[in-house]
Amino acid sequence: MALGFSHLFDQVLKRDYTMMRKRLTAKLIGPRQYYEFKRGDRPLSPEQQEMIRRVVRSFGYEWEVPFDRYFQAYRFGNPVVDE
Repeated sequence: MALGFSHLFDQVLKRDYTMMRKRLTAKLIGPRQYYEFKRGDRPLSPEQQEMIRRVVRSFGYEWEVPFDRYFQAYRFGNPVVDE
């Protein structure tokens, strides 16, 4: 899991900033959740991290997305089995 992406836009060109922020806001379920993820109040799953990387790459940027920090989390319970 990752926490925060406060430096994501440090290398983004001004012309791409607004559109990239809007796209990430939509994919992260709205402005409130977007800012909670950005500040690190909510952890980002590996799937969400990859989605953010895809959005950044879609704007032509090839650098690695700088998440603020990482931690390990475990999922408990039975896996879902399709019958």
